[in-house]
Amino acid sequence: MRKSLSLILLICLLNLQHISAVKYYVSNSKGSDGSSRNGKTEASSWKTLSWVSKKSFLPGDSILLRRGDTWRETFTIPSAGAQGSFLFIGSYGKGSNPRILGSEPALKWTRLEGNLWSSEASFSDPYSAGKYGSEIFFVNTDSTVSWGVHKLKSGDCLAEYDWTFASGKLFVFCTVDPASRYVVVEAPQRRNAINLNDKNYLHINGVDLSYVGEAAISYKSKPQRQQKGLIIENSEIAYVSIKDSELGYGIDAAYSDMIVRGCEIHNCGRRGISFHIYGSVNLSNVLIENNYFHDGFHTTGPDFSVGSKSYYLSHINGVIVRRNIFYDPPASKANTNHIFIQNYRFSELDATISNIYIYSNIFIAPSESAVQMEGTQSVYIYNNTFFNHNTSRSETISHVWVDKHNSSVEVKNNIFYSSLKSDDNGSGVELFLRQGQDPQKVVADYNLYYRINNNLRIIEKEYAGTWYMNSIASIRSETGWEKHSPTPGDPLFTDPSTNNFTLKEGSPAIGKGSNLNLPFDFYGKSFNAVNPSIGACEFGQKKTYPPSKKK
Repeated sequence: MRKSLSLILLICLLNLQHISAVKYYVSNSKGSDGSSRNGKTEASSWKTLSWVSKKSFLPGDSILLRRGDTWRETFTIPSAGAQGSFLFIGSYGKGSNPRILGSEPALKWTRLEGNLWSSEASFSDPYSAGKYGSEIFFVNTDSTVSWGVHKLKSGDCLAEYDWTFASGKLFVFCTVDPASRYVVVEAPQRRNAINLNDKNYLHINGVDLSYVGEAAISYKSKPQRQQKGLIIENSEIAYVSIKDSELGYGIDAAYSDMIVRGCEIHNCGRRGISFHIYGSVNLSNVLIENNYFHDGFHTTGPDFSVGSKSYYLSHINGVIVRRNIFYDPPASKANTNHIFIQNYRFSELDATISNIYIYSNIFIAPSESAVQMEGTQSVYIYNNTFFNHNTSRSETISHVWVDKHNSSVEVKNNIFYSSLKSDDNGSGVELFLRQGQDPQKVVADYNLYYRINNNLRIIEKEYAGTWYMNSIASIRSETGWEKHSPTPGDPLFTDPSTNNFTLKEGSPAIGKGSNLNLPFDFYGKSFNAVNPSIGACEFGQKKTYPPSKKK
């Protein structure tokens, strides 16, 4: 009876908490700050995020930003939610997602000489703001965005998008007035768009973030604290820092019970999502699904790392990466992985990375590797479609790169496809084992390989062996791998030109996989329980590729 009364009391308290949850409205175009407004209706909406950051909120409350509005400030989250009652940051009204930008606009310009122009507005130097520097960004009249190319001095600005900074002004090369050539030039002036401020149980839904110097979403403190409860969904996160810089993250946050879903994450200087642990932190229960990652420079998607420098006693255990699209331009000259996983303390095991499940994803044209791992304890790569490689780089380019010291890696039910015509220096290899990796700790089976001719290699062990399209029998006898895999051949995708990787009738991938108990394919369709197909798309799926979220 006492337990029943306690349960009833708990239910009543939860119901009261739900009833007491309050919606607060914020509009940069229609709102106002000050004591005369309480933010509880659209008519009494607040204006600035700095004003909101001074308020206190309760678990279950919602902070709603007006759709179509833009804020040029950092939103520091003032309060935490609670388990089962997150603090919600979302939107209201009609139109495009609200935007939080870390930049200030350069709209007016003065010609100095020749094709060199100076901004009329003054700025802090975007490129050397401490160690959190950034390029500037040119918003073109067709709505595309181009990265600036920083130069040391104005005399070096000789081509479009070249820029430098001096005496509080931006200097750019342009053959006409930049005000007519571009919609705006964005100059990052802030490190972050959203500072999570070490708060737990936060839900961010439908807020776009761009043009920052360090990370669009970030922590307050390092070494990191043990954080729990973070959902980020339906947001575009883009244009961060400097290409392939030491900093520059779309999301720099490692929370247990974390979901990143339905986002477009691209053009982030170093990592799309940074799960790097700097402290004694145990990270678990992470889900990354239904996102579109593209145009990366070091790691296009999630990057996991533990045990670096003095940060021991850190563990990542339980991550699912599924139903995402990873894409990099085939001619990109960047040295980019789609997913990167690394444990610096693999021998001591006082830092570990375990139970990483990567399935039902589509990987297109990585410029280094689609999935690269080193020192991990267990990684499972199941039912993905790996399509094509980078066409401009001559280094070893692989779909799955198993570096050194991994304890257990399983690669099953994947389609590996490449139309690359050359494999000089290993370009186009589909499964690569680095010297120092025990091959007995890698399982590869039920995979379908395809290259455009039999004289191109599909599997390579560094300094230990190379196998080609026509040597599946040798792969089986010499490595013990691919004992149940179909003969390499064209998987017969429906229409790769439109990114439709469903299978046509007669595909050698149909019904040739192993039942791995996965919940669904790329489109959410159940895999055949008896004879699942190989690849990200189960045969019989009629849906076409969803439209790109790219704006």
